[in-house]
Amino acid sequence: MTGMTRVTGWPVPARRHTRRLGKYWAVFRISLRNQWAYVPEQSVQGIFLVVIMYVFAELWSTTYGTMATSSIAGYGIASVVWYLAMTESIVMGCPRLAMRLSEEIKHGEIAYRLTKPIGYIGYNFAQYLGEASVRIGLNIVLAGMVAALFFGPPPASWASVLLTVVATALAVSTQFTMNMVIGLLLFWMEDGRGLDLILSRLVMILGGMMIPLPLFPDWLARVCAWLPFQVIAYLPARTLVHLRGYDIGQALATGCGWMLICLAVCTFLYGKGVKRLHVQGG
Repeated sequence: MTGMTRVTGWPVPARRHTRRLGKYWAVFRISLRNQWAYVPEQSVQGIFLVVIMYVFAELWSTTYGTMATSSIAGYGIASVVWYLAMTESIVMGCPRLAMRLSEEIKHGEIAYRLTKPIGYIGYNFAQYLGEASVRIGLNIVLAGMVAALFFGPPPASWASVLLTVVATALAVSTQFTMNMVIGLLLFWMEDGRGLDLILSRLVMILGGMMIPLPLFPDWLARVCAWLPFQVIAYLPARTLVHLRGYDIGQALATGCGWMLICLAVCTFLYGKGVKRLHVQGG
């Protein structure tokens, strides 16, 4: 009939969301493909990780031998080494997002990025996830080879392996939002290297990257268990090697809470930063 419009298929808002997700998926695939092209180069860099894992294996073997014990705070030597293989793989595999955003803002490339028909935070997350997927996967293979050579396969069940995949995805997402906060603060700061260094050290010390939290003093372990830094390192590693007795539901909920808080801060800073950029004529 004349004057009437026939509506078929999905509602317009649903189609818009689908197209938007399709853009992010395309960015993720391109980033994944680009990183995969550099796997040989990443493998060379992974030699450093192999050396680190060998040192850790020898160090903890000596520690357990000196203490004449097979378990410390419920962790056997194989559990500790596989724990370190996970934490090192994840932390070393996450891209240096803050530094890249710093260069974009300093050189004015941010103005070009903002003209793209895709959300800036979502674009960076899709690109970050593609890079991290390849890097972390390769790191786990290399670090796992060293751990398996010395102590055999990880002391894990299929359930813990599947939950580790979920925890690792949450760890990468949380790391992204925390780095994004630092990057967006550069709208008001000249250099973010200091904040990036502080964050990396907090993950290393309070996040359980070097030592499992149960080996900390009790009061410090309880404090660290509620901080966002442990989501990046301790959560996925503990899930893999020592799931028994671990309240994984609470741990994942805590991690999701911190990720959403950081995401909300990112959204706030982005809105303020873009307004400031436009006011200054950027």
